[in-house]
Amino acid sequence: MGKFFVKVSILCFFFVLLPFEQSYAQQKDVKQLPTCLDFTDVYSKTVLQTSPATKEDDQEMQSLASIMMGYVSALQDIYGNRLVGMSARDNEWTLLDKVAQYCHQYPQMSFQRAVRSIPAVSQTIQALQDEEFKRCNNYIEQMKVAICSTQNQNK
Repeated sequence: MGKFFVKVSILCFFFVLLPFEQSYAQQKDVKQLPTCLDFTDVYSKTVLQTSPATKEDDQEMQSLASIMMGYVSALQDIYGNRLVGMSARDNEWTLLDKVAQYCHQYPQMSFQRAVRSIPAVSQTIQALQDEEFKRCNNYIEQMKVAICSTQNQNK
């Protein structure tokens, strides 16, 4: 029975799902997630001006900066005005520079992971996780008292 199921599953994959997958992939060109290599290349052209940047490079840099600022803005909305470890001197450009340094060190990494790894973002995420843990722990402690008092009344 198990071998039969495996054979039927393989046949379904090759004759039903695979042609659909291939035709769908041909219909829609999906852009891959940017890597640190992509970011480093565009950053060096557009910001550091190591070589002439094209309009596509400028657009890509704006897109990558928007991704980073999306993380920063969301964390600021949740956590407050400044991110943990972010000084008054930090701005979009200093954060981009920190991402560039991180990408230079770890070129195989995705751009989004590099953004999440810079101290201001990673420390803020950790602080939010710590706050959520404390909140949940406090709730559990409060519920213990309520549950125990209810059980004592029922005895």
